[in-house]
Amino acid sequence: MVHRSMTAIRRFKSPIGTRGIVASLLSLTLALASLGAFPATAHATVAGTDIVATTSASSRGLTIMELPDVVAKYGILVDADGNVLWARFPDDKVPEASITKMMTASVVLDAIASGQISLDTQVTISTNAAATTGSVVGLTAGTTVTVNDLLQGLLVHSGNDCAVALAEEVAGSESAFYGLMNTKASEIGMTESSFASVNGLDTDNHYSSAHDLEILARYAMHYDTFRSIVTMQSCTITLNGIATTFDNTNTLLGSYDGIEGIKTGSTDNAGYCLASACKRNGIELYCIVLGCETDTDRFTDTETLLDWGYTHYTTTTLATAGTIVAYDPITSWIDKTVSATIPSDVSVPVLDYDGPIDQQIVLKELSGTVRQGDVIGTITWLQGETTIASTTLVAGEDVQTPNALEAVGIWFQRLKLSFDKTAALTESVSTILPPVTISTPDAAANLL
Repeated sequence: MVHRSMTAIRRFKSPIGTRGIVASLLSLTLALASLGAFPATAHATVAGTDIVATTSASSRGLTIMELPDVVAKYGILVDADGNVLWARFPDDKVPEASITKMMTASVVLDAIASGQISLDTQVTISTNAAATTGSVVGLTAGTTVTVNDLLQGLLVHSGNDCAVALAEEVAGSESAFYGLMNTKASEIGMTESSFASVNGLDTDNHYSSAHDLEILARYAMHYDTFRSIVTMQSCTITLNGIATTFDNTNTLLGSYDGIEGIKTGSTDNAGYCLASACKRNGIELYCIVLGCETDTDRFTDTETLLDWGYTHYTTTTLATAGTIVAYDPITSWIDKTVSATIPSDVSVPVLDYDGPIDQQIVLKELSGTVRQGDVIGTITWLQGETTIASTTLVAGEDVQTPNALEAVGIWFQRLKLSFDKTAALTESVSTILPPVTISTPDAAANLL
């Protein structure tokens, strides 16, 4: 079967259209800053090395007003599939503090999924676990606590003692549990990480990267138990027979639209850190900020990045059901075509900074009877070289094959016209209809 490939271009309005005078503002400002032209400040910053999608901000020619203004030394913002929207030194190996506990919980939940333990398993608290320092829930040696309560204490209150108790229950010791953590990191593609702590306290050979941590966050969130716990603003667990309530250390819960967790962390070496997930209008984003100077900075940075993400990464309708995008000729006729239509609505999240969207249409060569709903081609949408959506094209109506008498008439008509040099033989040809232009936000319009 012969396929005819045709391309029509759907141009989304580029967010980089009115930059004239401000095109070099970012690089100029950075240069002046490096020379000490501006006074030192604790306020957030932007950097030409920040990554938007897969390209540095400076190479895109983005202005300061178009970039998120954050103070975190390292960070990343991705969608639910791991597509990068923004990043700052995402692969640098740095301490991650208690964000480590996402891995601790993941290994425990893997053990539950395999049937090794359950949420109701009673864990006897060791002297080692009870002696753990830092942020703790106050476990007592010799008492028993359920795995479920320990997970809540681990993720809601950031209990270091809960981490040790869970590690000992699953692997027998903390050191054995490190091996499970590193194995899991390798399995899910964390290439810049090494785990030598179950709770994230500063120690040698314990580090990760912003990119690895977003991979871990997305993995952990596939567990319903994990997702449920990290959204809790507080938890009540039973210790020594007494119900004790602990508040979540994540102040974004209940105050930021769509926030779903996930985990705070802070140590002297790591600074203040935060791993977050947020869902709005059907779009889930994951945000990691590391190396913030203050507790407030990590929450402010996260809000800034998520706000920026939801401004520039929006659901865009590419086509609606029933839209005719082309007419495909039927070779058994001289003058008949069938409409190629979209079978169902096509909507996808689109990052406006990635530029215009092209559509490519491929139609089948048709002959004989065509029924409404038959697949007669495909349409693919691309942003740059990346395919963002694809769907089949279906016939919009029935077209019957010519009967015997009609077929003979068509044959004679073609034969006659082939000998008549003064007559034009007009056969139906494929027709690609012009796409409807859909605009994306013009970030340059937001310049001060």
